[in-house]
Amino acid sequence: LTDRVADFRNAVVRSLAKLSKVTGPAWIQKEILPRIKRLYANSPSYLTRVTLIGCYVALSSNDSASRSLQDDLVTLLIKAFDDKVPNVRMVSAKGLRQFSRRCDDSTLVMKIKSALTQRISREEDDDCKYFAQMALDDIVSFF
Repeated sequence: LTDRVADFRNAVVRSLAKLSKVTGPAWIQKEILPRIKRLYANSPSYLTRVTLIGCYVALSSNDSASRSLQDDLVTLLIKAFDDKVPNVRMVSAKGLRQFSRRCDDSTLVMKIKSALTQRISREEDDDCKYFAQMALDDIVSFF
């Protein structure tokens, strides 16, 4: 509860969501997303990767997010399913659940559904499997 670093990470996620509303999806895709991708790919810390997943979800929450940006974000969230750390996979499943609740693009939702189905079938961690199943259940009930 007194983890100042966690407070900072959460503030970054909130700020990025606000920044995306001001700058727009094209700028986010060109300037921010490549940097976040590099950070994720090169991070030895699962906490950093979890924070970056939070950034993906925050960016997807912007109502003006373009279809292209949404597709990139979904792809990154799905890629996080292959992380070696169960907590990262679990946060990714939660992020996909949030994203699918707001998404009105059936193609993206089917992409998420397919990824969740595959993850559930091969996931060994019970918590990851639980959250992936919750996300899949949401999709099935909405679509």
